Amino acid sequence: MAGRFSDWELPNDILQNHIINYYKDPHQPEQIEKIIINLCLNDCEQSEIVSLIQFAEANFLSTALVYLHSNAFHKKDTEATCIHVILALLDLYCQAKTNNPGSFQELKQIAVLSPDSIERLRAEKSQYYLGYKILWVIRLFLNGKKFPHGNINETQWRNYVREIVDCISKENIMLDLLYIDAEAFF
Repeated sequence: MAGRFSDWELPNDILQNHIINYYKDPHQPEQIEKIIINLCLNDCEQSEIVSLIQFAEANFLSTALVYLHSNAFHKKDTEATCIHVILALLDLYCQAKTNNPGSFQELKQIAVLSPDSIERLRAEKSQYYLGYKILWVIRLFLNGKKFPHGNINETQWRNYVREIVDCISKENIMLDLLYIDAEAFF
């Protein structure tokens, strides 16, 4: 069933009251992340999308943030750009610096861990993991790809490239990206 609901435009009432609000549990935030990235949120109210973004930020749900900023929120607000995704992830990255720095060993173990294991969930919320996710998102946009699938139209892609270059050339952001992985950054 994964991805099947992304093609269906469910009524807003069903989306908000019967799916999103039902599964939006702060004790198990990973459940809503799996659901969000498989829904078509075109008819969802902007206030609900903003609420989901805030929930994702509070619970370090980086995949949900990428999806919400690059797909759902973009369709509601023409001012939204790829920079919102990058800055939201950079904010999580900075927050994880004190709470959960992580390590290269934890990152390597993700592939063999169960998707719902505590170790995997902790590693996916680590600064180390989030840093590489930022670099991956930048690369995704520079290659003209959308998350979770599809391509960015050429006009939008050109704007994204300009915005990314402008964003990553700012000193504080460049220093963070160089700290993550200088070779991958360049």
